[in-house]
This record gives sequence, C-alpha cells and structure tokens, in this order.
Amino acid sequence: MPSGSSLQALPLPPPYTPYNHDDDDHHHRNYQNHNHQNRELRLGGSWIWSSVSRYFRTGWRNAGRGRDEERGRAAASPEQAAASPEQATEEQATEAHQSLQTLLDETPRLQEAVRQRDEAVRRQDEAVEQRDEAIEQRDEAVEQRDEAIQQRHDEISSLRRERDNETAELRRELARRDAEIADYRYNTVHLRSEKERLQDQNVRHRSEEWRLQNENTKLWKWYNEVWKKDNELWEKYHRQCNEKRKLQDEISRLQLLLDAREGEQ
Repeated sequence: MPSGSSLQALPLPPPYTPYNHDDDDHHHRNYQNHNHQNRELRLGGSWIWSSVSRYFRTGWRNAGRGRDEERGRAAASPEQAAASPEQATEEQATEAHQSLQTLLDETPRLQEAVRQRDEAVRRQDEAVEQRDEAIEQRDEAVEQRDEAIQQRHDEISSLRRERDNETAELRRELARRDAEIADYRYNTVHLRSEKERLQDQNVRHRSEEWRLQNENTKLWKWYNEVWKKDNELWEKYHRQCNEKRKLQDEISRLQLLLDAREGEQ
C-alpha cells in the first residue's frame, strides 16, 4: 500500500464521464490498421505511453464504475451512504497507483515485446525491400518484354505492310493478266471465227479452182482441137499455095508458048 504522501503526489483522475463505446471501437479499428500499427511500432516509446494512457483510462473507467457501485450500495444501505468523499477519492487514487505500478512492472516485458516487434518490423522491412527489388527486377523484365513485344509488333507491322504492298502488286498483276486472258479469249474467238470464215472461203476457192481447172482442161482440149485444125488449115493453105504457084508457073509457061506461036504466025 503506498503512503499518503505518494498518494497525494499522484494526479487525481478527471470527473467520471459515461464511457463511449463508439470511441473505443474507433480506437480499436485504428490499432488494427496496418500502417498505424507500423507507425506505433517504429515510435516505440510512443506505443508504451499510449498503453499507459489506455491503462489510465481503464483505471478511470473502473473508478467511475466504482463510484456508480458505491452510489448503488449507498442507495441500498444507509450505513454505507455515510462514507466520506475523501475515502472514496483515496481509494480511487490507490487503484490508479496500483494500475500504474502494474504497468511499470510490465514495462520490461513490453519493452522486450517492442524490441521483438521492432526486429519483426526490421525483418518485414527487409522482406519488403527484397520484395521491392524483386518487383523492380520484374518491372525491368516486364519493360524488356514490353520492348521486345513492341519491337516484334513493329516487325509484324512492317511485314504486314510489305505483305499488303506485295498483295496489292500481285492483285494488279492478276488484273493485268486477267485483262490479257480476256483479250486472248476475245482474240481467240475472233480468230476462230476468222479461221472458220477463211476455211469456208478456202473451200469456195477450191471449188472455184476445181471448176476453173475443169474449164481449163476443157479449154486445153478445145485449144488442142483448134491447134490441130489450124495446122490442118495451114497445111491446106500451103498445099493450095503450092498448087497455085504451080498453076501460075504452068499459066506462065503456056502464055510464053502462046506468045511464041503468035510471034511465029
């Protein structure tokens, strides 16, 4: 039990106020927050003093509950209602001092826990650094992969452009060949019809040639006959000329004879 002087040296708790569970839930949610917890662990001493403050608040709440219980007992028994306010204040201070002493006794354990948590945080920070390095390496690998993908995409785009140009050139060549084939087919049909026309014309010409050959044969026959007749006429003419010459010679001889006889007479 602490002495009266030490009790008077301790600060008195504030007046009792009803406990707000919403504030406690909010405080609990803040302590469950990872970043807030890491910040408290890194501060170390701040975490201890926050614990001390929490213990004080607990003591004050308990003291408040004690006053409520005392009031309830005073309402129940008139003997207990005669207790002095100074005795209640001393009991509250004693309970707060006992809570503080308990907290001071727990300080080495809490410091060891803080040290262990600091070590855990340090290991966690190292793990985070290693993870960050791994993430950086992975990011570099991803960047290299993205560069390779972009380069491959550029190559594919270039190949596609070349393929499209070649395809367009081949299509133009195909269109030109189709036009040539169409012209060839048209010319083929035209030449075929022309060939048929020439074949018909050739047949007609051959028929005409055969007719002319027949006529020529007939003409040759007629010419031969005319030639024979002409030869015969020439021979007859020559014979007649010879006979006429002979007759003229005979007439001349007879005229000479007649002239000679007339001259004798």
